[in-house]
Amino acid sequence: MEGIHERFLATVGNREFEVVPNIGHYAILENDVTVAEISIDDDGKAHINSAALADEECNQLLQKIQDHINTGLTS
Repeated sequence: MEGIHERFLATVGNREFEVVPNIGHYAILENDVTVAEISIDDDGKAHINSAALADEECNQLLQKIQDHINTGLTS
């Protein structure tokens, strides 16, 4: 389960984002600037709080974070 608390990189299209976990949420950074914040509900589902990204980019990031959470919970 430790893996879900580590920073990781997520590529969406030709952009690379750093996903930084914190208690109950993730900060999404691009070039050291926060471009989105994603919260995790009590059921472990990721939700967008705020974002300066297109909807499609947000949806892809949500999926990558959800996959990361699910992988961490099963390993």
